Amino acid sequence: MSVVTSEGKVSSSSIDIPNATYRRFGELQYISLPADTPNISLQLHGYAQGSFTLDIELHGGNELKKRQTFSGIPSATNTVVTAAISPGLSPVVLSVDYDGNGVTDRQYDTSGVVVTYPTALAFVNGLTLPTLEKNRLVSTLRLGEYNRQRRSLQPTIARLQERNALTVFRLLVISYRDSGLLTSDLSQEAIRIVDVLLEQI
Repeated sequence: MSVVTSEGKVSSSSIDIPNATYRRFGELQYISLPADTPNISLQLHGYAQGSFTLDIELHGGNELKKRQTFSGIPSATNTVVTAAISPGLSPVVLSVDYDGNGVTDRQYDTSGVVVTYPTALAFVNGLTLPTLEKNRLVSTLRLGEYNRQRRSLQPTIARLQERNALTVFRLLVISYRDSGLLTSDLSQEAIRIVDVLLEQI
């Protein structure tokens, strides 16, 4: 975790900003900046497959004035997360690049994230899975997406086939979790994504 401003950087290896603090307690990282610091850019770099929780707080003296919490956000070894933070702590949006290719795959805010087939595919492509298992998940999502596009031609059949494809995706995720290929957090997020797609049918 690091923070970059126009005055410099705060991380585990450098503190360029006056009155800034970096601390680490095991897996917990903590950065504190003066509340009026402008142009704050938060950066997180994944180091393992799993998920993370991020708390962003605004304090005045000893009083907590605002807090925004992101919990259970999936990440992988190449994941890069960025966020711009304003001095008054306006609502923060996390931009998540799961596979580290420089393209934002999903954005999270206080209300969650809109799930579409492209965002679901980006999530799956960011998972650390054997090629065969990942391709199975991708194929079921692509089949679901194909049938969603066919709704105007054959609404009843297309909806049934989309539901079948997403059900297979859900069962594959559960089997990968049970066999240890996916962590509990990542499998839970994958199931949440497919359940939203199922609700849209």
